Amino acid sequence: MNTNLQKEAVVLFRNNSIHTTINSFLNQKQKKSKNTSKNYRLWIEEFFQAILGKSDFSMTWHEIENINYQDMCSFQDYLLAKGNSNNTVNQKIAGISSLWGEFKKHNININSAITKINPLLIKECNWGSLTEKEINDLLSYCEERSFKPFIQKIFFKTCFITGIRSNVILLMKKENIQHKIDKKTNKMIWCLCVKDKGKYITKAIPDSLYHELVQCMTPDTTRILNVCDKILRQTLKDYCKKQGIQNDRKIVLHSLKKTSMDYVWDMTKDIVKTAKQGQHTGVEMAYRNYLGQNSSLTEQASYDLFDKTFDISQLEHLTKKQLLTLIDNSDKAILRQLIYSLNSKGA
Repeated sequence: MNTNLQKEAVVLFRNNSIHTTINSFLNQKQKKSKNTSKNYRLWIEEFFQAILGKSDFSMTWHEIENINYQDMCSFQDYLLAKGNSNNTVNQKIAGISSLWGEFKKHNININSAITKINPLLIKECNWGSLTEKEINDLLSYCEERSFKPFIQKIFFKTCFITGIRSNVILLMKKENIQHKIDKKTNKMIWCLCVKDKGKYITKAIPDSLYHELVQCMTPDTTRILNVCDKILRQTLKDYCKKQGIQNDRKIVLHSLKKTSMDYVWDMTKDIVKTAKQGQHTGVEMAYRNYLGQNSSLTEQASYDLFDKTFDISQLEHLTKKQLLTLIDNSDKAILRQLIYSLNSKGA
């Protein structure tokens, strides 16, 4: 674009009000997710209120151009002082950075680099997880509840099996259950097809869970699991109290997702499958937030693999009972792999 055309573009853009410009930006975000757009609006309003004392987008382009790097650092400190977590602060700063990038596209005379402040260290997740026995006991405990015991049970079961966030499970409607063909086996598989944080998720489920979800449906409700999260949180709280699960374990509804991922890790020792179970696009977050806290130095490959000789002959002297006991006491991932190998060979 030549210089004259650039000047015309700037003039044309400046004729737009700040309000119109930001709303256009938010409308683009809404195409991804209504919640995303809503969050961005709140973050932007909070930023301009903190820096310029104006949350109604009544500022001028000149005021925006004068915002500098120190203002961004001050905003970061402001958010921390208000009690925001490190992760939330980083998200809000990223939201402002995205808006500045949009301004830059329209030739507004701003320095988008001022928003590139050092992100805060993300702390490990502050929720715990349940053991396999505890999750099964929780499902049984739901049957003792006076209010919609079956629906509560299927809610917890669906969260555990799918690893989908609890609030997304609660919003599921009938159309979120779809029958899809598996391209590898040509089998028809029941799937939960939902949207979470702008991402479309398809999770295959067992036929048994599908039939249980169908039992939860009623003609007069749109949601499959028609129960509020307040009741579910109370059920989980009462269960923990009954089982003597201490508060420092921090068992919350989101613990169901962590429990699901922990179970997949225990059964497979496959970090990629574990990450996919939690809908993570990469393995770093899955490891840091869900597995890193439970890691052991003795499980590191540098310790466990290179200084050991694996001699299978020591198994040859075991009796059948001893061998079965050894297998039964082995890691679940090993047991699962043995059974899988046995079935795949048609033995």
